[in-house]
Amino acid sequence: MKERAIHDVYTVTSKGQLNMDHIRLLSLLYLPLMQSESFALYMCLFSEIDRISCLSITSDHERLTLLTGLSISKLDQSLRELEALGLMRTYVSYQETLTEYLYEMYFPLNASRFFEHPLFNTMLYHTLEEVEYEKTRYYFKVPKIDERYEEITASFNDIFHVSLHDSKPLQVQEDYRVNLLRDVSLHYDLTPFYQHLKDYQIPKRAITKEIERLICQLGTVYQVTAMEMLGIVKESLHHQQVDETLLKKKVRQYYDLETPVSFKEVHHVQPKRYLSQTQDEKLKKHIEYLEKVSPYQLLKDRQGGKEPTAHDLAIVESLMTRLHLEPGVVNVLIEFVLSQNDERFTRAYCESIAGSWVRKKIQTVKEAMDESIQYLKQRDHQKDDMAPEWFVSQKHTAMFEQEPTQQEDEDFEALLQSLKEGGSYV
Repeated sequence: MKERAIHDVYTVTSKGQLNMDHIRLLSLLYLPLMQSESFALYMCLFSEIDRISCLSITSDHERLTLLTGLSISKLDQSLRELEALGLMRTYVSYQETLTEYLYEMYFPLNASRFFEHPLFNTMLYHTLEEVEYEKTRYYFKVPKIDERYEEITASFNDIFHVSLHDSKPLQVQEDYRVNLLRDVSLHYDLTPFYQHLKDYQIPKRAITKEIERLICQLGTVYQVTAMEMLGIVKESLHHQQVDETLLKKKVRQYYDLETPVSFKEVHHVQPKRYLSQTQDEKLKKHIEYLEKVSPYQLLKDRQGGKEPTAHDLAIVESLMTRLHLEPGVVNVLIEFVLSQNDERFTRAYCESIAGSWVRKKIQTVKEAMDESIQYLKQRDHQKDDMAPEWFVSQKHTAMFEQEPTQQEDEDFEALLQSLKEGGSYV
């Protein structure tokens, strides 16, 4: 859509008038999500609507620039922001010499629907952060009725008797001026989702319009792709139907694991109390490198100086915060996993090894190296052409406390000879 011109005309309409409850909702729930100029523009547009006809006088956009102090460009941006938040709809009519806009205004969602909305609720939480979010949520809480009270409210049938022969039936006019609400329009490509639905054994009938809308909302706010969403939806099936509560929970868990809010631990280096000692000079040099470099820098070095991906950093951050692995130990794990997994850094592979190291209380770089070598020795289907450099360099080091038997020594020598020496990252 082209940008509005200052001499284009507009008319504002709505299904009713704002009240104080609407203003509280806008101020406490919507304002944190929008620019203050957009909030002011919304109030200005509603103020122009006549209380009787629910229609404004036709004016040009110059009037709005004078009332709000916004440039026509900024005005256009604010109008789009209100549209995106579901607070208005815009219609346009192009005439030969004139362009006319109709702005249909919508009321804000009530507090209950706002906090249940996956998109709005999550964005408010991340904008205000936990303490202020809880304060805002508390403001809208409705006190529960004490259990000692028993409801005795009369029902319609208790009071009224309706006879269609004696009086006119009660009718509800559908276009009555109600608190009209509009859902937010999202652009979320579900094509791959439906293409692979059968592959995940998800019945198509389980994806109702409501579930589809929820998937789009969750996918947008948590930045989960349609392909990633398939596995989450599969886990949320209950009796061949999608459990909405479980789906929200699973998406949130996926987001927490895949995308931490910030990466802090990945920049730490090995603590001095967990430094390693070795007599092998070549191995000593690489151990010192792994102790002095952070996991972030190691990943960057492995990629020729390019920034590590958020996916890789998220895995590393998780290993350090959830499993409490030391930075140097994580560095060994990074080199080991990349060498054994065709340079792919996958969460499942990392956590399967890391979990074992945690149970064995591996805290130093040397301990992690020795444990990696033990793992490769015991693995039945070892590939001969994969090993980090320090694996090969361990040939002349005392890897184990006990003296190996002659057969073990011969087996290990043969294993080392079969491995190709990898590149150095020092």
